[in-house]
Amino acid sequence: MPSVNPILDCTKGSKCMSVLNYQGLKKKLHIADFIAYHLEKTDDGGYVCPYCGSGTGRHGTGGLYPMPDGEHCFCHACHTSGDAFDLACAIKGLNTPTEAYNYVSDWLDLHCGGTVFAKRQEQRSETDYSTGREAELGLVESWRNNIDDPEAIEYLTERGVSSEMARRHGLGYDPDRRRIVLSVPGASYYHVDRAIDDDVAPKYTKPKRSLVGPAPLWNQGALGCDHFVVVEGPFDAMAVEECGHPAVALTGTGCSLLIKTIGEHGYGGTVFILLDDDDAGQTATESLRGELNRLGVLNCTIAMTPAGPDGSTPKDPAELFRSEPDGLKKLLDGAAEYAAAAFQSAGSMTPSVESYRQALAEMGCYGSGGAATRLLTLADTRDPVPCGIPTLDSAIGGLPRGVTAAGAASSVGKTALCLQIAAYLIASGFLCLYYSLEMDAGMLVSRIVSSIAYTDGGAIIPSGKIMSSTGRQSLPSSTMAVLDRAVKRFDDEIGDGLIIANPISQPTAAHVEKAASYAHSIAQETGKKGLVVFVDYLQLLAPMDAKCSERTAVDANIIRLQHIAHTYDAPVVAISSLNRAAYFSEVALDSMKESGGIEYGCDLLLGLQPANLASKARDLKKAGEATSIEAAARKAMHDSKLTMVRDVELTVLKNRNGMIPGPIKLDFIPSASTFVDVASDPAGHQAAVAIRDGGSSAAAQSTSAGAWGPGFPPIVGMPSDPHADVA
Repeated sequence: MPSVNPILDCTKGSKCMSVLNYQGLKKKLHIADFIAYHLEKTDDGGYVCPYCGSGTGRHGTGGLYPMPDGEHCFCHACHTSGDAFDLACAIKGLNTPTEAYNYVSDWLDLHCGGTVFAKRQEQRSETDYSTGREAELGLVESWRNNIDDPEAIEYLTERGVSSEMARRHGLGYDPDRRRIVLSVPGASYYHVDRAIDDDVAPKYTKPKRSLVGPAPLWNQGALGCDHFVVVEGPFDAMAVEECGHPAVALTGTGCSLLIKTIGEHGYGGTVFILLDDDDAGQTATESLRGELNRLGVLNCTIAMTPAGPDGSTPKDPAELFRSEPDGLKKLLDGAAEYAAAAFQSAGSMTPSVESYRQALAEMGCYGSGGAATRLLTLADTRDPVPCGIPTLDSAIGGLPRGVTAAGAASSVGKTALCLQIAAYLIASGFLCLYYSLEMDAGMLVSRIVSSIAYTDGGAIIPSGKIMSSTGRQSLPSSTMAVLDRAVKRFDDEIGDGLIIANPISQPTAAHVEKAASYAHSIAQETGKKGLVVFVDYLQLLAPMDAKCSERTAVDANIIRLQHIAHTYDAPVVAISSLNRAAYFSEVALDSMKESGGIEYGCDLLLGLQPANLASKARDLKKAGEATSIEAAARKAMHDSKLTMVRDVELTVLKNRNGMIPGPIKLDFIPSASTFVDVASDPAGHQAAVAIRDGGSSAAAQSTSAGAWGPGFPPIVGMPSDPHADVA
């Protein structure tokens, strides 16, 4: 009776198919030879795919290529992969592994011939492009003689290219068409011509395919190096090579030609990706990484860093080289050193297994082996991070290492609360990245300084006065002394641990992720306990796809923020606005604007609101001060904002990892940007009540209070009691 498992079929009439023989046969066979014999090769170097027919269309570009491991193939059109046995089934219509094994074995016996396999020749003659290529090469040589033309020198100088650099890279100039001529390294007959006038269309021109054939890969010789850098344009490639690193430019052809060439050559080095810092560049980067991972090629993405006096991020390597040549060299050298260390042990795995694991990792799929043991030994636990609000920390442990959404109506104190938490975390040894889409760095820092001035010196100095020259003039000398000490404390203890990102244009969550990657590296290099990311606020993040709805954009951004949290083991706190219907009612799960993804995607959901808002609204309506409960809620919200100290409550609406505690009572002193935890800090609460009732900080100083808000531990050598001078 035949075996149930066809891979182990040893019945009469079939060859023995033990696992050993099966794997051994794969080792004897090189997939490239099997493909070349059985499949039709197309002009671009690929092969017609037997699964989807790629290569039979009007463009004639085959999508199937052998992988570097010599045992597998992959189609870039239908994303199907397999080995020789899979191909045999597809090509010959075989149905079982046994039939595939017998066919491949017979073909190997017949065609091996010791060392060289027979290959099927194409049944069509190749087009002769020699005449057209010779003509173009002559033109390129003549144009190179014009590189000292004043028009060419002026254009190149503006782009940071000297005459010597232009000659080194074989640049030319066509004065008739007013175009800089950039010939392809290793294939000088092919050239990319750039108009020196920006208003001319098209900016770039190339030779006709009918005359010179398909475009070659820019600098194919780079594939003979242990690493190379992929960039978008020829000027980018020149900039990278000036820094001592080989470069390949895509020149608007996309990634397919590069992937095809890498597949044909079985490239075994490292590919660095440094494409333009825009949405199109990020999309191309993700696509290229996915293809390289499927081929089993080690790769690393290099992200642009801010440069220049304004701190802006260059859009491409050529721009960075023009403004700061040493900056580009340091960026590339650092990436090469980092990758060499990171990939040091990667060669111990077979390329095929590694490529599959990398492809799965790109999809977010990871092996679970050893996970339970890591949990048992506390090697893979994720303890929450205390946030400095003692009542909340004691109830749920603090911020989870996932996504926390904090929602509230306008001007209730969302940003002030997050800044106070950030300051506490920094004082506790964490690095904080504050991605602000509304306020600039000065506005944020002034709020922290205002809080320090109150918690350390007992002075209420609104952030608006701190930022205003006329406001400063109204401050007495004693208050200015408190402000000076607060600024010094910020510089000494907070500033280095706070990274504030103020994007010029509306960013996506991908931009936040890039900033988080830099911040995480800084945290590791400086010995911080970890990274905490704040996004202020969620609904202002741009959608990854401009065509999607606001709700879909929020859902997608929440998923990306979760990815940041998991990648860097970092709590991510995202401030959320409320929908209009929830502005004048108690905050609930569905109160967040575009709340579907927020409600289900977050690990912790917090709501900040005036204390007892619903009961106050009912009392106002009952007293006849409002005609409806909505109008009463509006009045209650309005009234709460008129006091120097507001009674607010922090509500836990969702806690994925534990209990839901009751509302946490806080005193919010908006003029001092400070929250006081009522339950854990009775003295601080007493001071806040005195301010509310007395209308100034002097009222608090007349009390015997000796506590401060939870945001900052006391500093040795500086008065920790905000009221010590009058106590």
